[in-house]
Amino acid sequence: SAPLSYPAMEKLINGFQDMRAVLEKSHDGYRRGGDVWPSWLQGAANPPKETTATKISEDFATGWQRYCARNPRLRDPKALPLLVRQGVPQDLRCEVWSHCLGLPTPSAGSTATAQEAVGTSDAEELPASILDVIEADVARTFPNDKKFQESGGPESLRQVLIELAKQDKELGYCQSLNFIAANFLMVLSSQEMALAAVRQLIMKLQTRQWYTDGMRQLRGDTAVFEDMVRERLPAVHQVLTLHRFDFLFVTSKWF
Repeated sequence: SAPLSYPAMEKLINGFQDMRAVLEKSHDGYRRGGDVWPSWLQGAANPPKETTATKISEDFATGWQRYCARNPRLRDPKALPLLVRQGVPQDLRCEVWSHCLGLPTPSAGSTATAQEAVGTSDAEELPASILDVIEADVARTFPNDKKFQESGGPESLRQVLIELAKQDKELGYCQSLNFIAANFLMVLSSQEMALAAVRQLIMKLQTRQWYTDGMRQLRGDTAVFEDMVRERLPAVHQVLTLHRFDFLFVTSKWF
């Protein structure tokens, strides 16, 4: 397509400036709306510069313990998102991610048993075409991550993806599931937990049809997103439409 003309570029910039103003206004209103910020954030829009990673970790651990100690029925639904936005410390990610997904936290010493259970997957049940795609994606999943590669990550990932395809024949396997499963493997340290986490994540986010043949839900969500841009950022939408920009080109990566 032709390069953007000056008036078109000006409209595009104005549109993004409008979007920024809306986001900043929403953020300020959210902070003033009575939400309880973590102690190290109270009284400031951003954490103080002198705050160290250790201090943040200590504050998160304290906030997490306080959150878990409350009766689930009495928990403020905004408390956990505010806490997690600090950044979850590495040593608490397994526990926090499991809680957010509604999965039991794996007990110490259970990793080997869990890996062995999923590791018996019979790949012969799957079509060769699916196995070929899985093999290709396993090879390009975090190839430069030394810890993942040396800890048996590729083989664990292969078994998880094969088992996922076996358990859901309609879903089978779709590219990008490898990165989701690999992240769960590195955090949860268990094939069984990683498999359950992928299935639970797709169910909780209601995104299963993003990955089925034809990606109907992805196309539907993209159409909704385009309608929102048309309604809230008309100048941006006008320019993108003028240049026949297909939203699916970028939303397939965003969503």
